[in-house]
Amino acid sequence: MLFCHFACFKTIVSYLKRTDYSLSDIAVLVRTNRSLDYLTRHLKLPFRVYKDDILSSINSKYTRLYSDLLKYYFDSSVLISDILEFSNSRDSLTKSKLNLVRKKIIELRSTYVNDLILAIQEISFILIGEVSGEKDIEALYQILSNEEELKQYKPKISNELQVMTLHKSKGLEFEIVIHLDLCEWIFPLRRPSDDFNKPHYIDWDQDLNLHYVGITRAKKACILAYSSRRLNSSGYNKLGEPSSLLKLEGLSGLYLQ
Repeated sequence: MLFCHFACFKTIVSYLKRTDYSLSDIAVLVRTNRSLDYLTRHLKLPFRVYKDDILSSINSKYTRLYSDLLKYYFDSSVLISDILEFSNSRDSLTKSKLNLVRKKIIELRSTYVNDLILAIQEISFILIGEVSGEKDIEALYQILSNEEELKQYKPKISNELQVMTLHKSKGLEFEIVIHLDLCEWIFPLRRPSDDFNKPHYIDWDQDLNLHYVGITRAKKACILAYSSRRLNSSGYNKLGEPSSLLKLEGLSGLYLQ
């Protein structure tokens, strides 16, 4: 795997144009939804954005199942075994219930969109054994009524760059990954301290793990990027410097600068 380290996103775009990969083989990963919004406002290439929506924000056993069932419904490459709640429930369900829920999931793809909510609720009741709360159902309504939100549940197409948060990239792989937000104060998240020489990071271990997730999404090349300017938490333009994650012991010579 090739690791590169660029300070300018225009340089990265120029690099992408010289590759033989389609845009759908390339993912741009950022730390937060705020960075995602800023990036998508200025990105000139065709792209599809994946971000934390209301289902992932609630993150209940129902909304996680709803997300998986939406992916199954809209994307024919998704298998029944990819539905996590179904896989986890195989050993606890009776044979008759297991066959019933499998049948209902298969039938889901022939369901009209207007009937989708009831069909998903029926499947979730069989799998989980309880009726979901109003908050979970309302979240599902919101997703299905927002075409932009639904895009991230549909199959990718070849002429779209894949743009998402690091959290959303978990479990996915791409030929080339561009890992942005590697600026001090942004990632890892840092707060002011009494001693400027002793940085105060909110959760170093969690951010380190998330950084690992980002770089291991790449199959062929990973581009680690920081910028000479950054926006602070108040939205002010500040001087940018490389993240402490790029200065870890043992990284010397690992990437091109």
